Amino acid sequence: MKKMNVLFAIVLGAMTAAVSAEEKAPAKAPEKAPAVEAEKNHVKNGSFEELDKDGKPKFWSLRGKAELVKTEKGNVIKLSKGETYHLLAYGGELNQKPYERKIAFSFTASGKGKLYFYFVRYTDTRDAKAKNGYTRKIHKNLPEDKASFAFTLTETPQVFSGEYTIKANEWVGIFFNSADAVLDDVSVRHIK
Repeated sequence: MKKMNVLFAIVLGAMTAAVSAEEKAPAKAPEKAPAVEAEKNHVKNGSFEELDKDGKPKFWSLRGKAELVKTEKGNVIKLSKGETYHLLAYGGELNQKPYERKIAFSFTASGKGKLYFYFVRYTDTRDAKAKNGYTRKIHKNLPEDKASFAFTLTETPQVFSGEYTIKANEWVGIFFNSADAVLDDVSVRHIK
Protein backbone atom coordinates (compact mmCIF):
# COMPACT_ATOMS: atom_id res chain seq x y z
CA MET A 1 0.00 0.00 0.00
CA LYS A 2 2.92 2.32 0.78
CA LYS A 3 4.35 1.73 -2.73
CA MET A 4 0.94 2.57 -4.22
CA ASN A 5 0.73 5.85 -2.24
CA VAL A 6 4.26 6.82 -3.32
CA LEU A 7 3.45 6.04 -6.97
CA PHE A 8 0.21 8.04 -6.70
CA ALA A 9 2.10 11.01 -5.21
CA ILE A 10 4.66 10.90 -8.06
CA VAL A 11 1.92 10.79 -10.74
CA LEU A 12 -0.06 13.55 -9.04
CA GLY A 13 3.07 15.73 -8.80
CA ALA A 14 3.83 15.21 -12.49
CA MET A 15 0.25 16.12 -13.44
CA THR A 16 0.35 19.26 -11.28
CA ALA A 17 3.62 20.33 -12.91
CA ALA A 18 2.15 19.76 -16.38
CA VAL A 19 -0.98 21.78 -15.55
CA SER A 20 1.13 24.60 -14.07
CA ALA A 21 3.29 24.67 -17.21
CA GLU A 22 0.16 24.87 -19.38
CA GLU A 23 -1.24 27.74 -17.31
CA LYS A 24 1.98 29.74 -17.78
CA ALA A 25 2.24 29.06 -21.53
CA PRO A 26 0.68 31.79 -23.71
CA ALA A 27 -2.55 30.79 -25.43
CA LYS A 28 -2.21 30.06 -29.14
CA ALA A 29 -4.95 30.40 -31.69
CA PRO A 30 -5.71 27.02 -33.27
CA GLU A 31 -4.63 26.66 -36.88
CA LYS A 32 -7.66 24.54 -37.68
CA ALA A 33 -11.22 24.72 -36.47
CA PRO A 34 -12.10 22.35 -33.64
CA ALA A 35 -14.37 19.44 -34.55
CA VAL A 36 -17.99 20.54 -34.19
CA GLU A 37 -21.24 18.70 -34.61
CA ALA A 38 -23.43 19.93 -37.45
CA GLU A 39 -26.54 20.16 -35.29
CA LYS A 40 -26.70 23.86 -34.38
CA ASN A 41 -28.44 26.22 -36.78
CA HIS A 42 -26.43 29.47 -36.80
CA VAL A 43 -29.30 31.39 -38.42
CA LYS A 44 -31.33 33.13 -35.77
CA ASN A 45 -35.03 33.02 -36.56
CA GLY A 46 -34.62 31.01 -39.79
CA SER A 47 -38.36 30.32 -39.93
CA PHE A 48 -39.26 34.00 -39.37
CA GLU A 49 -41.58 33.29 -36.45
CA GLU A 50 -39.99 35.79 -34.01
CA LEU A 51 -41.16 39.31 -34.80
CA ASP A 52 -40.01 42.70 -33.54
CA LYS A 53 -42.34 45.43 -32.30
CA ASP A 54 -42.93 46.55 -35.91
CA GLY A 55 -43.97 43.06 -37.06
CA LYS A 56 -40.71 42.42 -38.96
CA PRO A 57 -38.71 39.18 -38.54
CA LYS A 58 -36.06 39.57 -35.82
CA PHE A 59 -32.42 39.36 -36.96
CA TRP A 60 -33.37 39.88 -40.63
CA SER A 61 -33.24 42.98 -42.82
CA LEU A 62 -35.77 43.44 -45.61
CA ARG A 63 -35.07 45.71 -48.58
CA GLY A 64 -36.99 46.77 -51.64
CA LYS A 65 -40.17 44.79 -52.11
CA ALA A 66 -39.49 42.19 -49.44
CA GLU A 67 -42.19 41.48 -46.88
CA LEU A 68 -43.18 39.07 -44.15
CA VAL A 69 -46.28 37.05 -45.07
CA LYS A 70 -48.27 35.02 -42.54
CA THR A 71 -49.49 31.69 -43.90
CA GLU A 72 -51.40 28.79 -42.33
CA LYS A 73 -48.07 26.92 -41.96
CA GLY A 74 -46.20 29.89 -40.44
CA ASN A 75 -44.38 33.00 -41.59
CA VAL A 76 -42.43 33.30 -44.84
CA ILE A 77 -40.57 36.09 -46.58
CA LYS A 78 -41.90 37.10 -49.99
CA LEU A 79 -39.44 38.73 -52.37
CA SER A 80 -40.99 40.71 -55.26
CA LYS A 81 -37.94 42.49 -56.65
CA GLY A 82 -36.68 42.54 -53.10
CA GLU A 83 -33.92 41.19 -50.93
CA THR A 84 -33.28 40.05 -47.40
CA TYR A 85 -30.14 39.37 -45.42
CA HIS A 86 -28.95 37.98 -42.10
CA LEU A 87 -25.57 38.36 -40.39
CA LEU A 88 -23.98 35.19 -38.98
CA ALA A 89 -21.69 36.79 -36.38
CA TYR A 90 -23.72 36.25 -33.24
CA GLY A 91 -20.93 34.53 -31.32
CA GLY A 92 -19.47 31.11 -31.65
CA GLU A 93 -17.61 29.32 -34.37
CA LEU A 94 -18.86 31.43 -37.30
CA ASN A 95 -17.40 34.65 -35.90
CA GLN A 96 -14.21 35.90 -37.53
CA LYS A 97 -11.51 33.28 -36.81
CA PRO A 98 -7.86 32.78 -37.87
CA TYR A 99 -8.81 29.55 -39.70
CA GLU A 100 -11.28 28.37 -42.34
CA ARG A 101 -14.69 26.93 -41.42
CA LYS A 102 -16.82 24.76 -43.67
CA ILE A 103 -20.57 25.29 -43.48
CA ALA A 104 -23.67 23.78 -45.04
CA PHE A 105 -26.71 25.88 -45.90
CA SER A 106 -30.28 24.96 -46.75
CA PHE A 107 -33.59 26.75 -47.24
CA THR A 108 -37.01 26.16 -48.74
CA ALA A 109 -38.09 28.37 -51.65
CA SER A 110 -40.70 28.60 -54.39
CA GLY A 111 -41.61 31.13 -57.07
CA LYS A 112 -40.74 32.00 -60.65
CA GLY A 113 -37.37 32.57 -62.24
CA LYS A 114 -34.20 32.63 -60.15
CA LEU A 115 -33.37 33.11 -56.50
CA TYR A 116 -29.89 34.50 -55.97
CA PHE A 117 -28.18 33.49 -52.75
CA TYR A 118 -24.74 34.63 -51.73
CA PHE A 119 -22.41 35.15 -48.83
CA VAL A 120 -21.33 38.70 -48.02
CA ARG A 121 -17.77 38.42 -46.72
CA TYR A 122 -16.44 40.73 -43.98
CA THR A 123 -13.22 41.32 -42.07
CA ASP A 124 -13.32 43.44 -38.92
CA THR A 125 -10.12 45.05 -37.62
CA ARG A 126 -9.89 46.57 -34.16
CA ASP A 127 -9.59 50.34 -34.30
CA ALA A 128 -9.95 52.31 -31.07
CA LYS A 129 -10.60 55.52 -33.04
CA ALA A 130 -13.48 54.05 -35.05
CA LYS A 131 -17.08 54.63 -33.97
CA ASN A 132 -17.76 51.00 -32.99
CA GLY A 133 -14.18 50.15 -32.01
CA TYR A 134 -13.40 48.45 -35.32
CA THR A 135 -13.22 49.07 -39.05
CA ARG A 136 -15.01 46.73 -41.44
CA LYS A 137 -13.90 45.64 -44.88
CA ILE A 138 -16.42 44.06 -47.24
CA HIS A 139 -14.72 41.68 -49.67
CA LYS A 140 -15.74 41.49 -53.31
CA ASN A 141 -16.89 38.00 -54.32
CA LEU A 142 -14.89 36.63 -57.24
CA PRO A 143 -15.89 33.48 -59.20
CA GLU A 144 -13.14 31.46 -57.53
CA ASP A 145 -14.61 32.31 -54.09
CA LYS A 146 -17.68 30.18 -54.91
CA ALA A 147 -19.75 32.41 -52.62
CA SER A 148 -22.66 33.10 -55.02
CA PHE A 149 -25.42 30.74 -56.11
CA ALA A 150 -28.40 31.00 -58.48
CA PHE A 151 -31.30 28.59 -57.93
CA THR A 152 -34.11 28.00 -60.45
CA LEU A 153 -37.46 28.14 -58.69
CA THR A 154 -40.72 26.30 -59.28
CA GLU A 155 -44.24 27.00 -58.00
CA THR A 156 -43.85 24.01 -55.66
CA PRO A 157 -41.62 24.65 -52.64
CA GLN A 158 -38.25 22.89 -52.84
CA VAL A 159 -35.35 22.52 -50.44
CA PHE A 160 -32.11 24.00 -51.80
CA SER A 161 -28.75 23.31 -50.20
CA GLY A 162 -25.02 23.62 -50.64
CA GLU A 163 -21.71 24.11 -48.90
CA TYR A 164 -19.29 26.97 -48.50
CA THR A 165 -15.96 27.51 -46.75
CA ILE A 166 -15.59 30.72 -44.77
CA LYS A 167 -12.07 32.01 -45.30
CA ALA A 168 -9.64 32.58 -42.45
CA ASN A 169 -10.01 36.02 -40.83
CA GLU A 170 -13.48 36.53 -42.29
CA TRP A 171 -17.09 36.21 -41.19
CA VAL A 172 -20.17 36.23 -43.39
CA GLY A 173 -23.74 37.29 -43.81
CA ILE A 174 -26.28 35.53 -46.05
CA PHE A 175 -28.18 37.43 -48.71
CA PHE A 176 -31.22 36.48 -50.84
CA ASN A 177 -32.43 38.41 -53.89
CA SER A 178 -35.28 37.63 -56.31
CA ALA A 179 -37.97 39.15 -58.48
CA ASP A 180 -40.49 36.51 -57.37
CA ALA A 181 -39.75 34.12 -54.51
CA VAL A 182 -41.13 32.83 -51.23
CA LEU A 183 -38.47 31.90 -48.67
CA ASP A 184 -38.66 29.77 -45.51
CA ASP A 185 -36.67 27.53 -43.12
CA VAL A 186 -33.20 29.00 -43.60
CA SER A 187 -30.38 27.08 -41.97
CA VAL A 188 -26.58 27.36 -41.81
CA ARG A 189 -24.63 24.67 -39.95
CA HIS A 190 -20.94 24.42 -39.18
CA ILE A 191 -19.76 21.05 -40.50
CA LYS A 192 -15.98 21.20 -40.26
